[in-house]
Amino acid sequence: MPTEKRSVEALMKDCQRGVAGKGSSIEAANNLLAECYGALGRLDKENEALSENAELHTQIQRAAGELPGAWVIKLVVERQCGGVEVFDEAGVEVEFDGQGSLSEQVSDAIELAISMHKEDQH
Repeated sequence: MPTEKRSVEALMKDCQRGVAGKGSSIEAANNLLAECYGALGRLDKENEALSENAELHTQIQRAAGELPGAWVIKLVVERQCGGVEVFDEAGVEVEFDGQGSLSEQVSDAIELAISMHKEDQH
């Protein structure tokens, strides 16, 4: 079973290409290939979503283990959007302009907290 994006795309192209020839068996085979093409597309999108969710989980676990002192990262979710807020040891919100996916924002927030904490120690 292909696991790389390139392999899935190649398999989808093969399905789209179909089988040459005539007759009811060939038509049935091509209909099946068309169904497979659609299913592969849906599964590929689902796989991407699951990978992103897994990465967010990984970054949240990382934050739990690596955030210095009493620093806090909050995930804020509103209708059709979400983001990350960062608070220092005193509970004061730190300016943070998160970019990218939530997992990327959490990762960047961890790095910001570690960096600012080190600066405060000097």
